[in-house]
Amino acid sequence: THAKKRVRMFLISHMFGPVIGFPIPLFLYMYDPSPWPHVHMLAMFIGAFWLFPIALKLLPKHYTTLAMASVVNLSTAILWGSYHYGGVSSPFLMWFLVVPLLAFFYLGSSNRNRIFVFAQIAVGLAAFYGAFLFKDSFPSHIPIEQMVGVGIVSAFCAATYVFLMASYYSSVVDSQSELLKE
Repeated sequence: THAKKRVRMFLISHMFGPVIGFPIPLFLYMYDPSPWPHVHMLAMFIGAFWLFPIALKLLPKHYTTLAMASVVNLSTAILWGSYHYGGVSSPFLMWFLVVPLLAFFYLGSSNRNRIFVFAQIAVGLAAFYGAFLFKDSFPSHIPIEQMVGVGIVSAFCAATYVFLMASYYSSVVDSQSELLKE
């Protein structure tokens, strides 16, 4: 039953998550004078979430591996967008707070999963910082002061995504509480 609820959360978030995330690359595509390849890559990372339900249908016994790959894809999308648009001041970096939340919704909180989530966050941030050190700066495709609008859109999209996932999870917990009372 817990596994079914995790899979349902995984499927719902992978169907609607890209819809919530796509306004960001659309905004960047309109405002970045040279969007290739960084905006296209970000859109590809976001669009890839629609492939995970298909992969799960084809490989149902590999749910945990697919969920972990999805978490890594989310982290990569966030750090890629943040690196190219503002670095540590990026309005997209706030999405990184969503990573452990979704990872535990998908995977549960076993020690193995905790280690995986923490390790992939640490490795992602180390790679982000390493890329900064390699170039000694972050790229500036759009001046950070011109990203206020997309920052508001990003904050709204991230909050909406967390709201929807937390609401769903809350309804699951409430239904379990009702069962326990009965």
